[in-house]
Amino acid sequence: MRLEPHGPVNAELDPLTGLLNRRAATHLLDRFTTDASANVPCSLILFDLDHLHYANQRFGHETIDVALNAVASLITARLPTASYAARFGGEEFLILLPGLSLAPAYAAAEAVRQAVQDFSFTPMDLRLTISAGVACSPTKPTWTAMDLLMLADMRLCVSKKRLVRSRNTVWAGRLPCEWAAQHDEFNDWPAFDIAPDY
Repeated sequence: MRLEPHGPVNAELDPLTGLLNRRAATHLLDRFTTDASANVPCSLILFDLDHLHYANQRFGHETIDVALNAVASLITARLPTASYAARFGGEEFLILLPGLSLAPAYAAAEAVRQAVQDFSFTPMDLRLTISAGVACSPTKPTWTAMDLLMLADMRLCVSKKRLVRSRNTVWAGRLPCEWAAQHDEFNDWPAFDIAPDY
């Protein structure tokens, strides 16, 4: 949801895209993850635009701002009704899907990825793609919203640069044993199952 998310949420908005901002999204994530259970899951998608730095250098800030706004519209047009979209960073978007399990969340992420890939941006030679990591709240009571966010972030890293041949990918699958400690700078991530179903 963009300007008016479902439910009595008093949130601040990102001024460029009209999506929720990072603080509002974090507040919602805390709330929905706390409420999540085996019967009422909560899924999370982290999107990141691929190679935006180079596009910014070539086309300039104003053009990229227009493109970011278009991406925000593509995201919100393809998400389930009871979902929340946020601009989480300069080129990063967070989608919160309370009540959705991993498979439909993955399908929603893939729909957005395809829409961005197929979209005709202006100028016509501006082509953008988007990568994503998808995670779903586990049944373990000790997990927190930050754990869920980190899992989605790890999967986003996999989709962008670690295990697949190119970006423009949605990843919701395996994380190799000791992957974070061996291959990335962050060594304080929590331990995850080798083949989680969340």
